[in-house]
Amino acid sequence: MSVYSEVLATGGYIANHESDLYIEDNEVNREILARHPLEKSNARTFQNQVTGKRCLDVPFGYDPFWDRLTLGLERRQKQRDEHSTQETGETVSKLVRVTCSNNPDHSWLGRGTPKRCPLCRTAAWGKATGVEIK
Repeated sequence: MSVYSEVLATGGYIANHESDLYIEDNEVNREILARHPLEKSNARTFQNQVTGKRCLDVPFGYDPFWDRLTLGLERRQKQRDEHSTQETGETVSKLVRVTCSNNPDHSWLGRGTPKRCPLCRTAAWGKATGVEIK
């Protein structure tokens, strides 16, 4: 469990700025931090301007920030994969062997259907053979 999830389970005060976790500086939260040596070594105290209480700033400790970031990266990867669709409508996300439509002796590895053959520089579309290279 992370510091965030443990403090959340106790019902303690949680705030954040971007990825930084802000928790109230009390005995329960100090015990939680003691179980997380890296976070404890990076945590700093400050006076909360809203509540007036002493709080702990745990850098990079706000889990929902990282969950949203990961979701965003997955969404962008999916969009890139969908953008690299072939004429057949199949999505290419792994390397495939591509053969030039003008010269069948020209083949190369690619992630989708290129606009030009890199060997003869013709403007013809190559065609993916469908063989995935793992």
